[in-house]
Amino acid sequence: MANRGTGRRKSARKDRPHRTVYRPRTRKRQVEQALHGSEECFRVLTEAASEGIAIHENGRIVEANHQLAQIFGYSRVELIGMSVVELAAPESRDLVAYHIETNHEQLYEALGLRKDGSTFVAELRGKSIPYRGRSLRVTTILDITERKQQALEILQQSQERYRAFLKHLGEGIWHTELEVAMPVHLTEEEQIDHIYKHSYVAECNDEMARMLGYSCSEEVIGIRVKNLHAREPDHIELQRAFIRGGYRLYNAESHEVDRFGNRKYFLNNSIGSVVDGFLVGTWGTQRDITERKKAEEQIAYQAYHDALTDLPNRNLFYDRLNQALRHAQRHKAGLAVLFLDLDHFKLINDTLGHSVGDWLLKQVAQRLRDTVRHLDTVARVGGDEFILLLLEISRSEDVARVAQKIQDVISKPLRFDNHDLFITTSIGISMSPSDGLDAETLVKSADSALYRAKELGRNNYQLWSPSLNVRVHERLSLERSIRHAIEREEFLLHYQPQFCLRTGGISGVEALIRWQHPERGLTYPKDFISLAEETRLILPIGEWLLRTACRQVKLWQQEGLRNIRLSTNLSGCELQHQNLITLVEEVLRETGLNPPSLVFEITETAAMQNVDLTLAVLHTLKKKGVLIALDDFGTGYSSLSYLKYFPIDIIKIDPSFVRDAGSGKEEEALVRSVIQLGRSMKRRVIAEGVETETQRAFLQLEGCEEMQGFLLSPPLPPEEVERVLIRDMAR
Repeated sequence: MANRGTGRRKSARKDRPHRTVYRPRTRKRQVEQALHGSEECFRVLTEAASEGIAIHENGRIVEANHQLAQIFGYSRVELIGMSVVELAAPESRDLVAYHIETNHEQLYEALGLRKDGSTFVAELRGKSIPYRGRSLRVTTILDITERKQQALEILQQSQERYRAFLKHLGEGIWHTELEVAMPVHLTEEEQIDHIYKHSYVAECNDEMARMLGYSCSEEVIGIRVKNLHAREPDHIELQRAFIRGGYRLYNAESHEVDRFGNRKYFLNNSIGSVVDGFLVGTWGTQRDITERKKAEEQIAYQAYHDALTDLPNRNLFYDRLNQALRHAQRHKAGLAVLFLDLDHFKLINDTLGHSVGDWLLKQVAQRLRDTVRHLDTVARVGGDEFILLLLEISRSEDVARVAQKIQDVISKPLRFDNHDLFITTSIGISMSPSDGLDAETLVKSADSALYRAKELGRNNYQLWSPSLNVRVHERLSLERSIRHAIEREEFLLHYQPQFCLRTGGISGVEALIRWQHPERGLTYPKDFISLAEETRLILPIGEWLLRTACRQVKLWQQEGLRNIRLSTNLSGCELQHQNLITLVEEVLRETGLNPPSLVFEITETAAMQNVDLTLAVLHTLKKKGVLIALDDFGTGYSSLSYLKYFPIDIIKIDPSFVRDAGSGKEEEALVRSVIQLGRSMKRRVIAEGVETETQRAFLQLEGCEEMQGFLLSPPLPPEEVERVLIRDMAR
């Protein structure tokens, strides 16, 4: 037991940790070893650094790394003991010394000096550190010559791009400076004067110089602002807006003059440079918008002027008329409105071409301008219509003299391509205050007077009177009645037989419309057809007439009566209607009438409204088998050319020539010539308006083929025509 116990105690002593006793000498040795290890670690780190590192005391290097030696071209041994200042080029030594003496730790640049005397740009940073009771300073030095060169190149490229940008920007850029800073407490006028007196151009691009009339920016820099701009009201207002806007101006337009006196428009943006409450300069851009402004002015001009004649248009005329009326009412003055329409201008336009028509309109416009005073207005309001405003005129006698003078001037022949052109005009006149106090009333009254002038045979002038209002109302009432007549089926047809002069038998009938007016009774075409054509009501009337007449003639044919032709008139409006061909095909198909039994009569006036369209329509109708007759031959223009170019089958001699047939007058020769012309061109000739036996005998002797007129039969209702046909069949 004792032995076991003794053994356990021995074992316990063996397991106890060994206690080391540190002596002072041993601890010092270990500290020295640790410091030595730290210095070795520091040397390793400094050698691995990319910068040069110099440890110096009192400006003398006590330690340097390998990188520092490479940067300056010295050995590490040579560097030890050198002054840090000696490593700087002479021009940078004061800067380096200053940083060392003041213990500045900021990053800075200086010019380094290598052993071989070459220099480079160095980036330095210094820091003071205590070490074992000593004051050491660590300075890192990096050669940034290449980086600086690259940065310089980048800067130069950027500047070149900036200069190129400014060159091709298309906008002027400028910077002005004030020789004497301007306090902001001055009045507006004092500030404007100060800017003009003390501002000069410090910088600008070439575009800005060119805007001002100079060749390049160098010519502008240094020039005072007051010598660049004329002190026009627009420019002064621009400066005022700049000041009121707190030295800011955006998208402001100015109207200025360059150094050569050329007027230009600019769009300006500027901002002031304010330091300590004083305006010291301005920056801004300027864009030349002269062409844009000219285009805008041109557009505005075109909006109020006629493109062909350069006269004011309807909009500008009404604007001037309204202004003139206000002025006249204030000063109790008079004025007159003249509405002009060229007589038969459409015929000239269609026969000679639109280029000749346009030329003629220009000549008329110039003649009108030359006839009236400068204070008066001549406007073109459409087609061949002109309207005049005469100011400071109150007597109808004076207006009448002006109207007569205009008619005399317009009627003078115009020479075009070795030909004399003649034109006349109809004029309607209204006056203020007697005929109206507002523009609409005056123009409407002048238009009514013009309509009356046309009714009276054209080439005259008419002054508005209250009775014309009655006529206008009657016209509107008649138009309404025509519309109702279509709806109520108040129209009916009479047929005038056409006779063969050789056999005396009926060869055809002409369908003539009548209106069974509920109040006026039987009304003839002369009282309503012209208005129907003007209002295009002739289209539904003409369709009804064609369907009714074709159905009637087909019915007579089916009853075994003579196989006669049906003639019906085509107005200019119908001839130009796009659905005419379709309508004719439809009616012929529905009624079953043979196409050669249908004759369309057209007048020379209707044919000339659109020659190209007329030719196309007539040729199409001919292909369908329909016949074409030229009505009222000899009363229009260029009749022989119609016979040559138009597909005419029948020529109808106008009653005005037939009236004197057999009397020995000159008209006989014309009738004889037409008959011979028709025979030579293989066209049938029908004489209209035959009323006497003398006329029939002359026509028969000259070889005319057919005639119609009251001598043999007036227009008859369908049932009476049927009895005539039956009697004719019994012969």
